[in-house]
Amino acid sequence: MLMSILVDKLNPSFRIRRQEIEMIMDELHIGKDTRILEIGCGTGVQSLCMSQKSDCVVTSDVDLENVKFRNLCLVKCSGEYLPFRDGGFDVVYSSNVLEHIRDKGLALGGDAKGDG
Repeated sequence: MLMSILVDKLNPSFRIRRQEIEMIMDELHIGKDTRILEIGCGTGVQSLCMSQKSDCVVTSDVDLENVKFRNLCLVKCSGEYLPFRDGGFDVVYSSNVLEHIRDKGLALGGDAKGDG
């Protein structure tokens, strides 16, 4: 509940993001042991919301200076070149990122789950 208030007060549009993430997490039956990777975290607000359901959320971006929450597990990398082993995550999440990726084929050709 406290996280919801914090996120909503930072920026009113974050409330919509938080609600979207909560619906996705519920639909996917995300639990504390679910390993989640977010590609292109921006401010990190979505990863922060995911961390309320899962104890293992890794958030990544090419520029981590915009991340507002330093208690997240941050990894600096691009969507084309992920430094993770195959099968390392149960869920790979990305939102509003493809328009920033030069080689979309490379980014979409495989993922950190290892099944691509």
